Amino acid sequence: MSQAPYFWPDPTKPNGLPYIRRDGERNPELKKISDHDNLGRLGQDSRCLALAYYLTGNTAYGERAALLLRTWFLDEATRMNPNLEFGQGIPRINTGRGIGLIETRSLMPAMDAVGLLAGSKAWSTQDQAGIEKWLGEFLHWMRTSAKGKDEDAAKNNHGTWYDLQVTDYALFLGDRKLAIDTLNRVKTRRIATQIEPEGRQPLELIRTNAFSYSIVNLDGLMQLAFLGEQVWCGSMALPHR
Repeated sequence: MSQAPYFWPDPTKPNGLPYIRRDGERNPELKKISDHDNLGRLGQDSRCLALAYYLTGNTAYGERAALLLRTWFLDEATRMNPNLEFGQGIPRINTGRGIGLIETRSLMPAMDAVGLLAGSKAWSTQDQAGIEKWLGEFLHWMRTSAKGKDEDAAKNNHGTWYDLQVTDYALFLGDRKLAIDTLNRVKTRRIATQIEPEGRQPLELIRTNAFSYSIVNLDGLMQLAFLGEQVWCGSMALPHR
């Protein structure tokens, strides 16, 4: 659950509702809902711990990474539901928006952690089956829900990061066809419409923090290029964790 970062109380209304947009100005109220920051830490910490286990063989790192992953995705008492229905809601306007899906990009490093734990005593076949089931349900929600379709239709960096997540999760789940189909459409549906011949990104330049958003979009496109390289050039084995 998270609140839209650039929406603030309306000073012309006694109760401030409904909220109004102030692009580029983050509302400090966001800190009252900790899910966004916690999800970000999950991705960073689980991948870092799993990488430490992979490189050193120290089981303590693997056990801690596995605990974080089970707590977030597998334990019935604490698990996140496989959707983002309540991402970036706006007080008195909605409880969530498709645009909130950009926040689940933190799931990608968490899935990297799963791959790094393969073969570890800390990560069982049951754990693996459970995480694959969870991610499969989340990917289905991304592709079929109203909010997921809204984000898919986004023309700016949100569309880029939507495609990156779909590609990453599809490769994790072994759905090579979905990954290739998504990568192919990036060339015409994202790059060709987002970047002008001289390199300008007009959909990012209209934002208040234009430079930052231009970099964010390029970051997503570069990560898509890296995944595409793995699929078509075969320089690394496809991840089927």
